[in-house]
Amino acid sequence: MAGESVSGQSGWALTGLAPGALIAGYRVEARIGAGGMAMVLRARDEALGRTVALKILAPARAGDAEFRERFVRESRAVAAVDHPHIIPVYAAGEAGGVLYLAMRFVTGGDLRSLVQREGPLPGSRAVALLSPVAAALDAAHAAGLVHRDVKPANILVDRAPGRPEHPYLSDFGLAKGSASSAGLTGTGQFLGTPDYAAPEQISGSPARPQTDQYALACVAYSVLTGLLPFPRDESMAVLWAHMYEQPPSLTAARTGLPAAADAVLARALAKSPEDRYATCGAFIDALRAAFSGPARASSGGTRTSPGSSPVQVAGWQRRTQDREAQAPPRHTQTAPRPSTLDSPAPVLTGPPWDPATDASSVPPAASVPPATSVPPAAPLTWAAPVLRFWRQRGRRGRSRWPIVTAALALLVVLVAGGGYGFWRYNQSQYYVGTENGYVAIFRGTSHSLAGISMSSLVQRTTLPVSQLTTGDQALVAQTISQGSVTSAQQVIDQLENHAEYCKQQWQVLAAWQAKNVKYQAELANAAKTNVMVAPQDIPGAEPALPGSDCAPSAAFGIRASALPTAQSSPAG
Repeated sequence: MAGESVSGQSGWALTGLAPGALIAGYRVEARIGAGGMAMVLRARDEALGRTVALKILAPARAGDAEFRERFVRESRAVAAVDHPHIIPVYAAGEAGGVLYLAMRFVTGGDLRSLVQREGPLPGSRAVALLSPVAAALDAAHAAGLVHRDVKPANILVDRAPGRPEHPYLSDFGLAKGSASSAGLTGTGQFLGTPDYAAPEQISGSPARPQTDQYALACVAYSVLTGLLPFPRDESMAVLWAHMYEQPPSLTAARTGLPAAADAVLARALAKSPEDRYATCGAFIDALRAAFSGPARASSGGTRTSPGSSPVQVAGWQRRTQDREAQAPPRHTQTAPRPSTLDSPAPVLTGPPWDPATDASSVPPAASVPPATSVPPAAPLTWAAPVLRFWRQRGRRGRSRWPIVTAALALLVVLVAGGGYGFWRYNQSQYYVGTENGYVAIFRGTSHSLAGISMSSLVQRTTLPVSQLTTGDQALVAQTISQGSVTSAQQVIDQLENHAEYCKQQWQVLAAWQAKNVKYQAELANAAKTNVMVAPQDIPGAEPALPGSDCAPSAAFGIRASALPTAQSSPAG
C-alpha cells in the first residue's frame, strides 16, 4: 500500500470510519493503513465473531460507476480461485455508499516490513517464501487473472508460534486503472507500481502471466539484497530503466550469492515476455536449483524388475526340480535282463560241454546283447514291478510338465508384473523423514516386496533434527506423504527457515550476554579507578528470550551458561 497523502487523509476523514463504526455487519476496531486508493481496517465480524481485514475503497473511486462494476466482478473472480496462498476473501460489496472487501486478517505483516526488520533474507528462506506465491500466481493465471501489482507490500506473511511462516498473495485487481504510487498521471498511467512494473506493462501492452513473473523477479531481487532493482530519484527514470537497462546483478549487490542465480534472474527480467520462463513456478524452481546446487541422491534400496525378481529366480529353480523329477531314473549300473522281463534268451553255439571230459575248458561263449551278462534269474524277479512303476510314472510326468510349466510361468509373470507396478506407483510418492540425525526427503514408501525396500533417499539436508522443536520433530517423525518432491521440499524449507530464525535469536542473546559481562567488569573497575565506561561498551536493553517455538540453545552450539540468568531458557 502506498504511503498516505494529505489529500488522502482528508478524504478518509469524510467517511467517518472511527473505531466502533458498523459497516455491513463488521465492527471497526482500528485502522491498519491507508493510501490514495483504499483504507485497511481491523474489524470484527459480528455474526461469526472473527477478526477480519476490511478494505474500504477511496470515496473518489467509489463514485466511479465503471470502477465499481469492475471491482465487484474481479473480487468475485479472485474469491473463486481456490489456493491456500491467496488471501481468502470472505465478502465484497457495498454498504452505505462504501465499497468494501472483507478478507482474512494476517498478523505477521508483509514481506516489505519483514525485510526492513531483518535485512536481506537467506536464499533458502527467500525461495521458501516466494515459492507458494509463485504457485498462487500460476493458479490465478490458470483462472484467467493477472495480478499486475506483485510487490513485497502485497505479500503478507502469517507468523504464529509453533508453525512455519505462511505467505499470502493479496490485493488482486485493486491497482487496475489507477495511477502509479509515484504520482504518474495522464498518458503516464499504467497498471502496477513503478519499482516492480514489467516493460510491457509500462508501454501499455496487454498484461500476461509473464508480467507477474517479471514483478516476482523484482521482488526476489529486493528480498535477497534489500535493494530495489532500479533505484532512481525520479519515477520516470525507474520506468526508463525497466524498459531499456540491463537486469541488475544479485552477486554485485550482495556477496556470497551463487553466480547461477544471476542467470535465472536475468531470464525472468527479460524485456520480452517470450524470453522469460513459461510459469512463475518454473522461475522459482530454477532459482531454488541455483541456490541448492547439484541434487544429491542415492539409491537407498534395490529396485525390483521382471528380469531380476527373487520370485522369478525361485520359479526357475522350481521348474528345474520338476523336470528332474519327471525324467526316467538313471542307474549307475546296467541291470541284467532275465527272460522273465521278455529279454531275448542267450543262444549257445558249438558242441555240448562235458565237464568230465574237458575240465580245463570253459563253457562256450553265449551270444548275448553287448554289455549284458547272464546271471541267475531267480534273485532278480523283484525288479519287474519296480521298473514298470518308474516307466509308467515317467510317461505320466512327461504328459503333465507343459501344463505345470505354463502355470508357473503365468504365476511368475503376475507376481513380477504386480511388483513392478507397485514399485512404479510408489515412486511418485515423496515424504519427509530423518536419516542419520538429519531431516531428509525420501521417495517411495516404506513398504517392501520380497524383502526389497520401496523407498530411497533423495536428499539429506544440512538441518539436524536437534535444531527442531518438539512439534517440528513430531511432524518429521510422522513421515507424512507430501505427494510431490516440491511440496516435500517446501516443508524442509520452512523447517530450515524457522531453525535459522531461532539460531539468530539465540546468537543475539548470547552476544548481548557477552557484552554485558564485559560491561559489568568495566563498571567494577570504574568504581576503583574512577575511569568512566565508554558509551559503546554499554550493552543496551536485554533482548527477549526466544519463545517456546524455538529449539534449545544447545542445539545451535550455545551453552546455556552463556545466556542471561535472569530469565529461564524454555528448553536449555
